[in-house]
Amino acid sequence: MRSCQRRPARKVAVLTGEISLGIAHRFRYDSVMDDDSEISSTIPSSPSRQSKMLVDLVITAFTERLRVAAEKRGGHLTLGDLDQLGRDFESKRTQLEHIFEKSFRQYVGARELAAFGYSRHFPFDRLMVNSFDDLFDENCLTDDGKRAVTRLILPGFFIAIEKMLGVDTIEEFQNLGRKILHRLSAGAEPKFDWPVLYQDAAAQQLCLDALIAFLPYFEDIDKRRDWFVALINNELDPTDEWELSAAGFDILVAEMFSGLRAELADKTSRRALEDRIGSVTCYALSQIFKKIDIAGEVKSEKYTS
Repeated sequence: MRSCQRRPARKVAVLTGEISLGIAHRFRYDSVMDDDSEISSTIPSSPSRQSKMLVDLVITAFTERLRVAAEKRGGHLTLGDLDQLGRDFESKRTQLEHIFEKSFRQYVGARELAAFGYSRHFPFDRLMVNSFDDLFDENCLTDDGKRAVTRLILPGFFIAIEKMLGVDTIEEFQNLGRKILHRLSAGAEPKFDWPVLYQDAAAQQLCLDALIAFLPYFEDIDKRRDWFVALINNELDPTDEWELSAAGFDILVAEMFSGLRAELADKTSRRALEDRIGSVTCYALSQIFKKIDIAGEVKSEKYTS
């Protein structure tokens, strides 16, 4: 397993040289990833963190330049000395602008590589989220209000599916996803167009198979709701201003399994599904959906009566 180690920037006398070296080390990223690689932790996680890093570098370089100038003059600086330093900094404006522009380009490139590297190693995660990511649309979030399902659900969601299906089963799905992604993305990294994966027939079948394996764990929907909501909310950061509600869970389940419902409801699609997984399994899946629907009706009557 390879990882990038952050090293301190080497001090140099020239302002632009110090900033450039500092940026280079802080944005170091190993873009050559194998199946066991991880995303480098050296890439700033947000634009605000990156901006702070650049500010820190400029301040450090500025104070270092002042210190060097003061040492040359016996520890004292005159107004004339400060004016001269100001002119020196002004003369390097173009160089600084070039360095900052280059650093942001490096940052964007590293983030793209990191995002693709993570997603390439865990493509099954993207496929699963794609089954309900319409819920993250701004209009949906506004319409759903307190029932809204946001991206904050994802850390807990991945823990939940692993607990239900087991690590080995999830890894089998991941490996199948990696093979599909490798077939589709060869030569296209890191500019891979992810909808190509979602529209691929093999990828769609993989997602459907995962939902088929997933559905039986929702047969007792009331019990699963209590467990799922508690798990998701326990994984949230204390500063998060959102929690998954029971109604939000119901929306999530309805959206996530909508594709499987449609496959079972359509006669042609169901026959193809029966040929692949058997009519008995299809019948069992339909019965689970009926139980979920009945539980929903009971719950609705409970809150409206």
